[in-house]
Amino acid sequence: MTKKLGIQNCWSIASILVLFMLASCGGGGGGGGGGGSSESMGEPAASDTSGTAVSGGVMKGPVRSATVSFYEIDDLGLPVSYVATTTKIIATTTTAVVTTTTDYSGSFTVTIPDGFGTLLVETSGGIFADESDQKGERQIQLGSEEGFSSILAESSTVVAINPYTDALVQRGRLLAIIDGNFMELFDEGKALLDAETGFDVLSTIPANPVAPASDATTAEKQYALMLGGIANAVNNIALQMGLAEPTFELIHAVTYDMFDGSLDGHAFGEPIHLSSNNAFLPTNVDYDAEMNRFRNNNFASYDGISLPDIDGTALANPLILADTDGDEVPDYFDNCPDTANASQTDMDGDEIGDACDLAGPAVWNEFNWDAAKWQ
Repeated sequence: MTKKLGIQNCWSIASILVLFMLASCGGGGGGGGGGGSSESMGEPAASDTSGTAVSGGVMKGPVRSATVSFYEIDDLGLPVSYVATTTKIIATTTTAVVTTTTDYSGSFTVTIPDGFGTLLVETSGGIFADESDQKGERQIQLGSEEGFSSILAESSTVVAINPYTDALVQRGRLLAIIDGNFMELFDEGKALLDAETGFDVLSTIPANPVAPASDATTAEKQYALMLGGIANAVNNIALQMGLAEPTFELIHAVTYDMFDGSLDGHAFGEPIHLSSNNAFLPTNVDYDAEMNRFRNNNFASYDGISLPDIDGTALANPLILADTDGDEVPDYFDNCPDTANASQTDMDGDEIGDACDLAGPAVWNEFNWDAAKWQ
């Protein structure tokens, strides 16, 4: 039997989505953003002066003055926490291996100390121009708890950070809840997306969507078109939901919408709720049409560049949608996938629900305290 969550309450996809939207809605824990470029070392590498130079870019439009933090990562795709002890207080803190700040183009360089493998990359803060605004006047300021995430693969010297990489991280985190194999699941999702786009989405830095450099490659421009399509989709959704302008909450919600491979107002079958106006994302947005509209609105920059053909259905992972016993707990999370048990009660804590546990819950026979009477 597939290992299930060792909990007795019922976890729905919606509750898990809320958990990860709260856990990941705010990137790194490094210092606040500021102008220019800076670099600081976290506690685990404070004494190490050697390392590998890494470059990257944070792109929606170019996110300038964003803090970029690199962390060791656990099996759920979350930053590793360190325990700091004082005389009477024990506090758990998440310490970055190293942090830096993006420049005006959203770019950065940083030295990763020797001895570290694959790292989680998270951003916080920064400001960018909304690519869907034809006048180029609307600026979106991100708060200290708002940002995007990505993965710096071991031995890699380049990392892209944008809503697509963020979607891959969040997808991996959701699927890793069961068995804790985040990197395996992240790599699976990345391979699927790479196959769809025709380029490596982690090592290809997208061009500026509204002003791609003249020497930008086809892959860099196609990546930029994908981000432009997201910008137009977010703007369309903002208008439908009566928002004055796109917000980070909406951008992040659309990221969650994308990580099952389809922009349809749902994540793995669950409607996505926006708390700011107590409404659900619309289901009528055509991402391909929005990407094509973005290309047409910026045709001089993309003349001769074909639109990426992204199906995305392979990312859906239909296993998470199946509910064999019809108890509204998907098989992926159900501790009795073939027997209806919406409560998910598991009295003996063996991760097999009481409804299908042949051993049954542990019971003490009060009249004959004999080990043989324990079930």
